[in-house]
Amino acid sequence: MVGDLFNAITVDDVLLFLPDGSISYRGKRLDEAQVNELQESAEKFANSTIWKLLSDDAKYNANLKMYEESHDYNGMMFGKAMLYNLDILSKRMEQLSNLK
Repeated sequence: MVGDLFNAITVDDVLLFLPDGSISYRGKRLDEAQVNELQESAEKFANSTIWKLLSDDAKYNANLKMYEESHDYNGMMFGKAMLYNLDILSKRMEQLSNLK
């Protein structure tokens, strides 16, 4: 019933920047071509209309939740968590866009 809410992602499933300067995704090191493709894709997406629309929509909904729909501390924290998630995505996109 709540299977869609269970988060089974581990550190092995995420993009890692390794100490030797290489990048790993799902436990496999990316080669130069893969890194270049990742950088180009991130740069295009970060500058896309759809990203602007989605991020603005998320910010609007977070503000709506915090300032108009929130009746207690939990509602305010929920809105802040939405903004935190958006910030994580934005920072990762910027980091990936600047790989070269």
